[in-house]
Amino acid sequence: MWEASGLDALKALLRARFFAVAGLLKGGTALRKVLDPCNQAIGKLRNLLDRRDKDLRLGQRSEEILARLVGKMSELDGPLELRAEVRSAVRADRERAEETQRALDALKHDAESHFNFLDEDMGCLQVLERLRDELTEEEISELHRLFGAAGPEVRARLGLGADVTLDSSVIDRAWSRRDHWAVRCIGILNALFC
Repeated sequence: MWEASGLDALKALLRARFFAVAGLLKGGTALRKVLDPCNQAIGKLRNLLDRRDKDLRLGQRSEEILARLVGKMSELDGPLELRAEVRSAVRADRERAEETQRALDALKHDAESHFNFLDEDMGCLQVLERLRDELTEEEISELHRLFGAAGPEVRARLGLGADVTLDSSVIDRAWSRRDHWAVRCIGILNALFC
């Protein structure tokens, strides 16, 4: 009776279509949440860099004034040397801030790339539902895996077990298969609706 009710088929359908996609949604949400503080930090670093640039310009001007006065008043040698040390410290602080900003920009770029990739996966999975009549069950199963329905990791996308070593050729194969199917899905959609 349980099998006749179709509950097993419904559970399998929910697992394949909804629960797996929920993992992609969680990943996208997490990436969005990470980007907000990252953008705030980058903005604060830009402000710090602007302030340090201004400090360096003011320091340079004050050193020029002190240098002109040193010839007239020898007791200004000490403040001039101190001013040079302060300028050096400000310059070092600015360089550290700039280095941190570059690192954050790179991390942000990576996060945005991953988010866009997950977003593409979601779009492809939605397109897949419209193409069910155009594809075999084997193709549909492969597409679900490749577009992250079984999980966003390379192993899940290729349907590989933990015993398979992930080297660059395996990873390249995953992305190549995914790209192949993404192009094919777009081609099928164009043929159907154009």
